[in-house]
Amino acid sequence: MRDRNPDCVLLDLHMLGLTGWEVMAEMAASGYAIPVIFITGDGEPSVLERVMETGAVALLQKPFGERQLLEAIMAAME
Repeated sequence: MRDRNPDCVLLDLHMLGLTGWEVMAEMAASGYAIPVIFITGDGEPSVLERVMETGAVALLQKPFGERQLLEAIMAAME
């Protein structure tokens, strides 16, 4: 991220090694203020609530379509 400066980041909540939550916390601790879009296969209502509390732009439920992804990216860019 230091070399690229992305406009938004797409993070899966459950990745091998780190969770999306941990990556977002690391980004914040490092001073990155980049919009985050989370993706997950977890349909629990508490997940959506927690995602919105973190300040993420969107949560996409797997499987999601190209249109949903593009709409979330557009929202992140605004």
